Amino acid sequence: MIGMDASDLLRIWREQGYLVLRQVWDTDRTTRLYETCESAYRQWRAESTEDNQPGGFWYGSRGWVLLHLNHPGYHAGHAEGLRLLLEAIADPLAQKTLATIFRDDPLFMQANYYVDPAGEGWEGIWHRDCQFFSGGSEDTLRRLLVEEGEPPREVHMHIP
Repeated sequence: MIGMDASDLLRIWREQGYLVLRQVWDTDRTTRLYETCESAYRQWRAESTEDNQPGGFWYGSRGWVLLHLNHPGYHAGHAEGLRLLLEAIADPLAQKTLATIFRDDPLFMQANYYVDPAGEGWEGIWHRDCQFFSGGSEDTLRRLLVEEGEPPREVHMHIP
């Protein structure tokens, strides 16, 4: 955890709601991850339709996120890339950091690839994902926001 012990990470997480870990991977690994993501993204842009997406999520030509980047279908003929992606997710530093935040072993949900297609721009709004679990109820949403904090139910990891 690069210069921080678990108590430092937890304190920063509680105070700021996020952590930034720099220089976790070397340039070669980061470059190979980027190439893997871009390859899957090109395939997704060329082949995705409303009917063939994992979980049924499709955003059309203005797509700003490739959901379920870890789906084997996005790595057809490139199994090495999928392995690289899954090994990055399972990286001991990532797992140790998440276990510190959750105070328990983390459980992987999905990998996504966020993009901003040139000239298309995403016009979404900032949000917390717990809104999707509230069923539209403001009272439930307020309760979820409080419960989300200690320990959190969900953490997003982003690789810029």
